[in-house]
Amino acid sequence: MIYKWKDFLIVMRPLWIIIVFQLLIATSLNLPAQGQDMMFIVIEDIFAGSYWSSFWFVVALFYLSVVSEFGVRFILNLSNITTLNLAQKRIRYRKLVQKKISKIVLFAPALFSLAGFIKTYIYIPNHDLRISFLIIVLVITAAVFLLYLIYFGMLRNSLYVLPLNKHAQALLAKLSGIFEVYNFGTAAIPNLKRLTYRDFAPLLKRFSIGLFFSFILILTFSFLPIGYYALVGGTALIILSFACWLSVYYAIEFLDKVQPFKIQLPFKLLVLILLLSCSYFNSDHPVRENFQTKLKNNVKKELPTYLAEWLKNSHRDTTKTIPMLFIAAEGGALRTGCFTSMMLANLKDKYDEGDTVLKTHLFCYSSVSGGSLGVNFFNGLQNVNYQEKYTTATRAFYRQDFLSPTTGQLVFGEIINYFMPHQFQVFDRAVALEKSWELAWDSIPNSNQYRNALAGNFDMLDTSPSPHPLVFINTTEVETGRKAVVSNIRIDSINFQNTTDFFSKIHHPINYSTAIGLSARFPLLSPAGMVQVDKENKLHYTDGGYYENTGTETLQDVIAAVKKDPIYGAKIEPYVILFSFGERDTTSQK
Repeated sequence: MIYKWKDFLIVMRPLWIIIVFQLLIATSLNLPAQGQDMMFIVIEDIFAGSYWSSFWFVVALFYLSVVSEFGVRFILNLSNITTLNLAQKRIRYRKLVQKKISKIVLFAPALFSLAGFIKTYIYIPNHDLRISFLIIVLVITAAVFLLYLIYFGMLRNSLYVLPLNKHAQALLAKLSGIFEVYNFGTAAIPNLKRLTYRDFAPLLKRFSIGLFFSFILILTFSFLPIGYYALVGGTALIILSFACWLSVYYAIEFLDKVQPFKIQLPFKLLVLILLLSCSYFNSDHPVRENFQTKLKNNVKKELPTYLAEWLKNSHRDTTKTIPMLFIAAEGGALRTGCFTSMMLANLKDKYDEGDTVLKTHLFCYSSVSGGSLGVNFFNGLQNVNYQEKYTTATRAFYRQDFLSPTTGQLVFGEIINYFMPHQFQVFDRAVALEKSWELAWDSIPNSNQYRNALAGNFDMLDTSPSPHPLVFINTTEVETGRKAVVSNIRIDSINFQNTTDFFSKIHHPINYSTAIGLSARFPLLSPAGMVQVDKENKLHYTDGGYYENTGTETLQDVIAAVKKDPIYGAKIEPYVILFSFGERDTTSQK
């Protein structure tokens, strides 16, 4: 029994990368909530009459299955699994393990995905989606049946079996681990004549075709326009990337074993050295700046001045009590953003149709992470004086798929960037997320009649009809651990202690979407944003929730500052709306 474990591990050792990718698929589709979300999107798309994401999902499964099965045989043929002086039963056992593993990796992706869809449907039961669920299950089952026909059924001889000559067949049998293994072109046994690469043309042709298609897919999904990622879907992108990068690994393994040049080169080691070298020069994700213009942070007002102008522009009777509305939104990914936007939109549509309450009373937003997207999408609508139903616009915006563009760049473009000495913005997953928000703005009703607030400069907030509220987008400065704030006023050290003014560190304007993204850069989904302060110094900014996840600390600073105002402070009566997403009941808290 001991020898079986030993032989099993010897066969499995060169296949570690394939096994790891299979386990990643099983984990990502079945354990995290994000995996369930991505699979639920596929079902919802079918229900909505769109079959692109389900089509790409099945294509991705099929491609990963083919690449994995081929990789098992290819890697084992290249690997040294010496079996000289072994008993026949151990040789037969090693051969059996190789065959079983190739069959398992052929069908495992489809089985993992079926389990994921079943779990998703059980976790989020919806009778309206039952037919859509059954459709995706049937399509995956059909893909499994097609794999069976190709590898074990009527299509086996025409599509699967390699048309090798007798000598190549003999050597490939040895290369499967029955005798001592050598590279291509070298006889395993002295009485077996030396074979050339031409003898292995069918095997190498399949290897080359797979590598070619993988390179095409890598380039396609690295440069794909943002709007097209949603058609493919996040789940399909992850599975396709696994298949593509496995093919690249096979190429490196092939070069490492075959050594086609006159000198011996450690190709795997060279790839690792290239990665480490590039990471030294290219370790950052620069914040997306608008380099055409200079930032005019010095003209921004401080809080006391802004308060006086806001009261004047809102035509308030400052001789009486001044009720003021303050809004804070907690972090918690896209769910918190959607909930915040929709709640504000409902309040606006039901109780503020004439725009008299919010324009007159809303003084400030303070937000973190997903909450930053929520309040600032709503504020963007207010900023452009949107005249349609806010709830309709909000539904249209959040129906868009923000996960797929980020996922696509994470598993394709970002990996290319790791092997480049310079960071290319086109491959940056954080920029992909920002652009997906900008693109989603165009989906709201009659968007062509309004300026795209998210795609415009953050400074454009001050050009909206007065009075406009203060915006505080909270992020975290990595090097100091301090809270940093992106705001349309200047952050002074008197009213905002232990707080960094983000715009004091940057030299050019940024888009509104970029400002929101700075608060929502939660690794690994989004990288920390780098700001080049000067030639010597860099600073990095990441998710605001690392410092404080509710936005209330900044809000408290603002309320304390306006209450201290020598002219208006005693008359100001603050009202706070806090969007909190914890499980605790906070309704009784003051």
